[in-house]
Amino acid sequence: MTNIGRWQVISIISRLMALILGVVQSIVITRILTVAEFGIIGIVGAVGAMFGIAQHFGLASGTTREISSAPKEETFKIFLSSLILKYIIVLPVALALFLFAPYITRNIYKLDEIAFPLRLYSAVLLVQGAQGILNSVIAGLQRFRRLFLYQVAIAGVSLFLYIPLVYFYKVDGYFMALLLFNAVSTITLSILALAPLRGYLKLPTKSELGHSFKNILLLSLGIYAAKILYTAWFKFGQITLGYFEALEVVGVFSFAVLFSSKLQTISDALTDVNLPIFSKEFSTNLEGFKQKFIGNFKKIFAVILVLTMSASFFAKDVIILAVGHKYDASIPLILPLVFSFAFYSYLNLLKSSVLVPAKMIFELIGSYAVLFVVTSASYFLMVLSFGSLMAMSYAMLFGSALGFASAFLLIHNKLKFDILNSRSVGLTIKLLLLIPFNFLAISLPLKLAIFACYTLVIVSTFKSENIFNVGEVLKRLKK
Repeated sequence: MTNIGRWQVISIISRLMALILGVVQSIVITRILTVAEFGIIGIVGAVGAMFGIAQHFGLASGTTREISSAPKEETFKIFLSSLILKYIIVLPVALALFLFAPYITRNIYKLDEIAFPLRLYSAVLLVQGAQGILNSVIAGLQRFRRLFLYQVAIAGVSLFLYIPLVYFYKVDGYFMALLLFNAVSTITLSILALAPLRGYLKLPTKSELGHSFKNILLLSLGIYAAKILYTAWFKFGQITLGYFEALEVVGVFSFAVLFSSKLQTISDALTDVNLPIFSKEFSTNLEGFKQKFIGNFKKIFAVILVLTMSASFFAKDVIILAVGHKYDASIPLILPLVFSFAFYSYLNLLKSSVLVPAKMIFELIGSYAVLFVVTSASYFLMVLSFGSLMAMSYAMLFGSALGFASAFLLIHNKLKFDILNSRSVGLTIKLLLLIPFNFLAISLPLKLAIFACYTLVIVSTFKSENIFNVGEVLKRLKK
């Protein structure tokens, strides 16, 4: 296992540990709240995210990319430049959400219950502002161990905060917990990020500040545009359904997205490692970068595909076990939504591993534009024929699939290499043969038996196609 592979596996393990705690938290919250209350959280979260994207500005990824290729003595100057830029944007955005909360409450959604949560969310934006930049310092310096330990620990803090506050204060308690959680996160990240720079805390000169602004902004603007398009895609369902449909419909869709989007944990975990490592590799050794990326991506492609099939195969059983029959209406939505987030995960990996390191800004924006435009257009074309929930689920699938395909073609056109080969296509076809079983009414023991046999075939394929040796990976992990 290569150095990057080792850190990727450790990153996935830490994210999965955090995910398990997050799933426990989500199950408890969904049991406490009614479907309508869960719909309110979906609406407030979507509106808050749309304001939040205005202060993102792509600075975190841009900062990581700059720190990865800069000497250590320049790190604090880059960090400070990014932080100043961040709060120039954050302050007016948070103030705007605070001031416009009553208008949104009365005139758009006509729900008195969302006024206070929206104002709490404006405070969250202020506290949250520095987190991405602090995270970039840790990742850019490749201090992966402390980053991964933090991810698990902060998930435990989240569980401790959310459950009692939601139990006693319902929807308001959810957003109180969100504010407290982000305050703890920012303080902790500040200590972890700045402690290694104790001997390098020198303020940048005016010219250095201007130089950092220019370098970071040129890259960050493209990342920012992609982030806006991603957030619009991710929240399109809740915002649109919240306007046209009842709260219970939004609650059902929000739950299906909550379940399906857990798949993004893998690509998010890998992004923490890929962005700094591939940024440095691209700037020093282009051919080595291509070989390292292709070898790494074929393994990631296989793992995400297997997890996607597993999640869709057992979705009904897991949902009923976790929350009973409260969200049965969400079960038919899981298959298209899980694949939506699988395709988005591939696109996200191309962004962090190729498009950002190579500074392919127009290609980055173009592929994310396809993601959103195809989704929104598909929904309005299908809604009258298939109903709002199924139309939205398949619209997200079409958008993410074509977004990934466009990034694939743009990379091939500019850098002249293919990220997938015939082996990856063959594995995909084998895995897709499991989908018909999703529609059969079979018992859980029979499902487990089918899945066990299927797993043996896939593990054998991994070895025969030289994707990776599962036994060797387990041996390295144990070591």
